[in-house]
Parts: sequence; structure tokens; C-alpha cells
Amino acid sequence: MGVMAVYLDEQEIVPESNDLQSALDKAEDMLEGKGRIVVEVKIDGELILGEDFDDVGDVDTEAKQIDFLSGDPDELADEALRELLASLDEVRTLQVEAAEHFQQDLVQEAMGKISACIVVWQQVIHGISLVSPIKGIDLEVDEYEGKPILELVGRLSDRLIDLKSMIESGDTLGLADVLVYEWPEAIDSWEKFVGWLLAHDE
Repeated sequence: MGVMAVYLDEQEIVPESNDLQSALDKAEDMLEGKGRIVVEVKIDGELILGEDFDDVGDVDTEAKQIDFLSGDPDELADEALRELLASLDEVRTLQVEAAEHFQQDLVQEAMGKISACIVVWQQVIHGISLVSPIKGIDLEVDEYEGKPILELVGRLSDRLIDLKSMIESGDTLGLADVLVYEWPEAIDSWEKFVGWLLAHDE
């Protein structure tokens, strides 16, 4: 069996066993207390994404080079939040385009834009759930502007469910109304919330 070569930030490390989990454990042990975490893993130059780590025992590392890259979690969290703000800008554009399509009676095109909006909003919710712990925020306990953060997230989730229902039922009038009267305020609120998270220090 060929022995894998393992590097953390280009420095060679020696794990206890010849498998990915052991290599990852060693890297995390070396980073402990340094305020850094493993943020990227490559095997023979190929980036390994998070879903591939559901069962690291199945990842073949025999005679391969493993490269771990570490990063500052606070910096990563702030970068992710800035990306979420850009995503909200994208949603705003998509919603304006959808409303314009409705006005031009381009229903199919408008529906496509709204579907794209839903995908981006879901990514925003997922991003918030990942970043909040790094920023010292417990979504199930902490409050924002005097209300539970979980309530804010839940309200958005409910709105997205309503949007999906309108799309499935072909309720173009309802969709046009919420685009004009409800969703601009939602974007404003979430931009403010993400900005608050960005300024929040643990």
C-alpha cells in the first residue's frame, strides 16, 4: 500500500494512519488554539467538496498527496456575509425583471425569474445558518431588533413556501402583487440584518 503525503499550508505533517480522517484529525489538532480552521482540502490537486466528506472512509487516499489549507474563520464569515449581500442585490434585480415581464405579459419568463429568486433566497438562509455560529450567534436563542432571529428566518421560509404555491397554481396576479408590495421590504430588512451580522463580534 502506498503511503499518502499530507501537507497543511504547504508544511508536511504526519498523521497516525494512512487515511483521510486521520490526516484531517492531525491537521485540526495542529490548528487548535491558533484561531484557524481547515477551509480547503485537495487530493492530488483535486478540490474535495463538503458533500464528499459525508463518509470520509470511502475517500481513496492511497499513494496520493493531500493538501489542507487553513483560514481565519472570522475573516471567512465576513467574506461569506458580503457575498450574501451581493446575493440580495441579485434577488432585487431578479424581482424587478420578473415584475417587468409580468407587465409585458411574458408570464413564463417572469415565472423563471421568480424561481431563480427562490433559489437565491434559499442560499441566503443556508449561508446564515453556517455563518451565525462563527459570529457567536445562536439562531434559536438570540434576538434581532427585539425579536427572535429564528422568527425572522421562519417568516422568510413561509414566504418562500407561499411563492412556490403561487407558481404551482399559476397565480400570476398574486405573484405580481407580492413582487411590488411585499418583497422589496423583505430585501431591505434582510440587507439590514446581514449588515448587523457583519458588524457583530463574538
